[in-house]
Amino acid sequence: MKAYSALSLVGLCLAAACSNASPRLETRTFALHYLTEHEVMSLLMPYVDETRPGAKGEMTVGSGTVSVRETADNLDRIARALAQYDKPQPSVRLHFQVIRADGAAQSDSSIREVETQLRSLFRFRGYALVADGFVTGSEGTTT
Repeated sequence: MKAYSALSLVGLCLAAACSNASPRLETRTFALHYLTEHEVMSLLMPYVDETRPGAKGEMTVGSGTVSVRETADNLDRIARALAQYDKPQPSVRLHFQVIRADGAAQSDSSIREVETQLRSLFRFRGYALVADGFVTGSEGTTT
């Protein structure tokens, strides 16, 4: 049988006791700028351990904020995730113009930017704007 010194046994006991200790939890509140409540919940739930014995993580989403009670390393991960995803979504705006080609030689000032290109491509004497419209879309939208 191997002999252990008293100091070694005390060290082993302390290590065993520390391994069973509950982790220290902190609470941080983060400002939200673009994410919805549902998006925040989906994004952050993997970082919040609600089943940890003796030190359950918690998350509360309010209007424009999310408060999280979790370990410091998880709170740092949450801060990085929010910095990465709580941003405005890319969007695009398209401008459509319906242009009539006709025999009129007069220029239409509202289509000045494209008229030169049209004249180089087609052999009509004149061009006039009939209608125009705009369509705007953002990433993640369906309309």
